Amino acid sequence: MIVYVASATYNANDIASHRIASSDSQQYGHMANVHLWSDTSKPFRFRLLVPWLASFVPSFGADPDRALVVQFAAVNIIGLTVAMFAIYRIALHYKFSSVESAFAGLLMLSCYPVLRFGGLPMIESPAYAVLALAVLLALRRRWAWFALVMLVGMLVKETTIFAALIAVLAVSDYRGRLRVVLASIPGVAAYSVLRWMLIPTPDGFNYDLQTAAGRFAALSHPGWFLTVTAQIVTSFGILWLFAAWGAWRNRADHVLPAYTLWAVPTIIVIAVIIHSSYGRICFLVFPVVILFALHGLRTSWRSLDRASVE
Repeated sequence: MIVYVASATYNANDIASHRIASSDSQQYGHMANVHLWSDTSKPFRFRLLVPWLASFVPSFGADPDRALVVQFAAVNIIGLTVAMFAIYRIALHYKFSSVESAFAGLLMLSCYPVLRFGGLPMIESPAYAVLALAVLLALRRRWAWFALVMLVGMLVKETTIFAALIAVLAVSDYRGRLRVVLASIPGVAAYSVLRWMLIPTPDGFNYDLQTAAGRFAALSHPGWFLTVTAQIVTSFGILWLFAAWGAWRNRADHVLPAYTLWAVPTIIVIAVIIHSSYGRICFLVFPVVILFALHGLRTSWRSLDRASVE
């Protein structure tokens, strides 16, 4: 339904054109449509796997102007399905029931970044899929598969690296953490070669320490601080509150690895440095926030259930 609504209401005129693209969806549509990345700015030009795959998906009889929208929709459906399955399996790994684990997948779908961007001609849904799948494989200690998903994921979107961060925090032993790091190297190396050797470009977003310092300084302005805060809050909405309650209860229950909560302030700092799409960037810790929110909801429900019995 998310993909259908987004695809049906999306204006296909821009993505179907051959001119230089400006918005995110136009960039990806341009890459898939003309198979030319030399005039695509960074970091979009390095996220080549999904547009390339989308270009091979049948258009199912759609009008030429909407063919790419339909092709991306097919990829997005697969991406959201895999992401939901991975969250479901991660919840099962932490001993949630089958019903609770399935509900975790629905919680992911209810978040604003998924509702807003998950069905558009973009790469967000496949990026969610590889990130959640990589975390699951690390928890299951399937290191060869983890390395493969990290390699593929870095060619989907460089944000897959956050799967390694979450995995390092979630794995309890040093040997496991070392394997997470080692298994992430092929993906990071492939992305680095692609970005700085094969198809480098000066055009696009640039990040440096001076720019980052200026972006933190900008938070001193109340208006901008409120804008950033609002975008971060909308990434998970009310689930932030349930996640906070779940984290508090987890101090006694020890259901989830508490160290994974460090991924949240880390991603917020990175979002401020990148200075763009704060909510979408913060949502990348959804394997952590969703699980803690699920724990908070479960403990709240059990408390209400006990109160009703009494």
